[in-house]
Amino acid sequence: CKTGDDKTADFLFQEMTASPGFRPRVPPYNTMIQFYTQTKPDRERALYYYDQLRQAGVKPTSHTYKLLLDAYGSIGEPDAASMSEIFAQLAADKNVDVTVTGAHWASLINAWGCVQKDLDHAVEIFNQIAHHPTTIASKSALPDAVVYESLLNAFLANHRPDLCSKYLLEM
Repeated sequence: CKTGDDKTADFLFQEMTASPGFRPRVPPYNTMIQFYTQTKPDRERALYYYDQLRQAGVKPTSHTYKLLLDAYGSIGEPDAASMSEIFAQLAADKNVDVTVTGAHWASLINAWGCVQKDLDHAVEIFNQIAHHPTTIASKSALPDAVVYESLLNAFLANHRPDLCSKYLLEM
């Protein structure tokens, strides 16, 4: 994955999972999902590895959900319905290793503000973070720097640098 060689990465992953001593854990699956989300963007391949994770009975982590949000929101034509579904699954997941973080919110803001160029919706997402049930329940200090960065990027992507100063002061 680090060298960008998808054929070898796929081969090694298949060899690893076929090994008699293999015990499914989340890191190898997340690595492959991340590879096909960030290094060689291919939503179908990223979702293939997510499906493999589920078939192996491995529980997704916060990072898995972030990668899925990116896969649906930043690769090809954004799939808003699937992003909403993944975020709802994330918010409802009671796994101790799963919490809604700034990275999840940033992914949504990026998808709407930078990819879809819907700045109003990106700001709407930003404005709901502090009052969202997951933020209140976790007592997280959100929005955090990652969220602000994504919002500032959305302003710049939409040629609205005039909106940045208010949020820089707030941050």
